[in-house]
Amino acid sequence: MANETLWNCLSRGPAARIVVSVGKRDRARDQLSKETVNNYRVGFVGVHDGRDAAFVFVDFWGNENELFHRAFLSRDNNPEKLSPAKPVDSSVCVWDLHLQSFEQAAWIKHVLREPDAPDFDGYLAERWHEDA
Repeated sequence: MANETLWNCLSRGPAARIVVSVGKRDRARDQLSKETVNNYRVGFVGVHDGRDAAFVFVDFWGNENELFHRAFLSRDNNPEKLSPAKPVDSSVCVWDLHLQSFEQAAWIKHVLREPDAPDFDGYLAERWHEDA
């Protein structure tokens, strides 16, 4: 992904542990480079240290108004063992939905409401100033 925003969601454990997962963005970038969907190469990465799993999700915008979601998961809570999520792992945490809602509002504001001159830099400059 050419441009991305990184978000962390920690439910327990030291923040340093999940930083290891950030290195997995290379795996996500590799996967996204293979995507054939019409995408803008703009999106965000969420790193979530959950009670039952560690996971990273990579969301990117395409086809004007669609958010594509790719998740990588470690059921044994080891961020070094992330692998693509399976269909059985299709749930999304309510806190991650809060983040996706923020990103959706920023996408509408800077891209969809400006169809003749989408402001991707403005979208990427948006910042979330609250706790989830």
